[in-house]
Amino acid sequence: MGRLFNRLAKQSCGRESRAIFESLENCRLLSASAGMTLHRVAHLSAVQGQPLDSIEIATVSGPAIAALNSNYAEAGPNAGLGGSLDNGQFVANVQWGAGKSAVHLNGVFSTTGSQDTLTISSNNYLVAGHYPLRVALSDNGKTLATLNERVTILPRTTNGLALHAVAGKPFTGTVGFITSPLQSDQTLNIDWGDRTNDPSSVQTVSESNGEIAVEASHTYATPGKYIITVYLVTLGTPHGAADEISREIVSAITVSCR
Repeated sequence: MGRLFNRLAKQSCGRESRAIFESLENCRLLSASAGMTLHRVAHLSAVQGQPLDSIEIATVSGPAIAALNSNYAEAGPNAGLGGSLDNGQFVANVQWGAGKSAVHLNGVFSTTGSQDTLTISSNNYLVAGHYPLRVALSDNGKTLATLNERVTILPRTTNGLALHAVAGKPFTGTVGFITSPLQSDQTLNIDWGDRTNDPSSVQTVSESNGEIAVEASHTYATPGKYIITVYLVTLGTPHGAADEISREIVSAITVSCR
C-alpha cells in the first residue's frame, strides 16, 4: 500500500528538540511569586469523536507545585495528589475552540516522576480542523496563568484511535477495531502514513466486549503527525475477478522525539 494519506512536514530529532526548547522558553508565563511555570506540549493533536481518551495538553512545574503535591514526598508518585489539589481549589480550565462553539472543561492533573511537576490532560469534543486551545490555571478562584496554543483535531473513523509513538522506537499495539472476524479469503493491510512499505504482519484479537482489535508493529523514523489506514482486502476468485479493497480503520498517531 504505502501511500501517503497526508503530506507531512518532517523534521529531524535535533531540530525538533530545539523547537521544543524554544517553545518552553517562550511560555514561561507565571511570575516568580507564583512559584510555578506552565509549559506547552509538543505535537499537540487529538482525534475527532474520541472524547473518552484524554490527551496531555500541558505541564506545570515549580516549587509551588511541589508544595501542593504533598502526598508525593510521603508516599511516592503513585500515591495521588495532595494539598489543595485534592480539595478542588487548584483548577486547570481548558477551553477547546473559540466563540459560541467553544467547549470548557476542567483538566485532569496527573503525577510525574518529579514532585514539582504535573501533567494536565483533557478530552475533546470537536470535529476535524485546527482550533485555538486555552489553558487557565487558578487557585481558590484566582487566575494564576494562561497558556494559548493551537490544536489539530485529526479525522478518524468511529473505530479508529488516537495513538502516540516515539521516533526510532517500535510502536506495537492496537491501531483500531473491526466489527466482524476475517473470512478465509480476507486479509488486512496497513498504510502507516510515512511512505514506507512495511511488511509487518497484522494480527486480530477478540476483545471481551465483542470488538476485534487490530494489532501491528511499526517504527517511525521521523517525528510528526501521521494517519494510519487499515484496508480490508477480499481476494478475487480464481477466475480472474479483481480483489475488493475497503478502508476499515483510520487512526491518528503523533510521533515525538522523546
